[in-house]
Amino acid sequence: MRALPTGGLTVLLAEDNPVNQTLTRALLEQLGHCVLTVADGSQALDLVKQQKVDVLLLDVMMPAMDGLSALKALRRSEKHTGAHLPVLMLTGQALDGDQERFIALGANGCVSKPVNRDKLEQAIKQLRLTAL
Repeated sequence: MRALPTGGLTVLLAEDNPVNQTLTRALLEQLGHCVLTVADGSQALDLVKQQKVDVLLLDVMMPAMDGLSALKALRRSEKHTGAHLPVLMLTGQALDGDQERFIALGANGCVSKPVNRDKLEQAIKQLRLTAL
């Protein structure tokens, strides 16, 4: 896995709810990150092909293509390229075992909604530690 930059990251936020999108974007920007937003998993996959991003925040439940389907498709495509984009899943229904299930599917971590600034910052710091 490649090392993440030490400064602000380029974060792709895939979230369909406009309120959650605005809140999460604001939190990420407060943490010094550049944020790109899309409304579903297929848009996220398209953007990842076109632009370099450091981290993907992927909502589990979205229309058109949900986060888990997008995660599976991303990891399948990476097998051909050798790349590995760090992914944090966003979920409003954090149940026991969800984080483990998401990691088994290829995610690097999970953040519960409503998104808390400190938990989001900690999850990104953890990505940086595990990406080195």
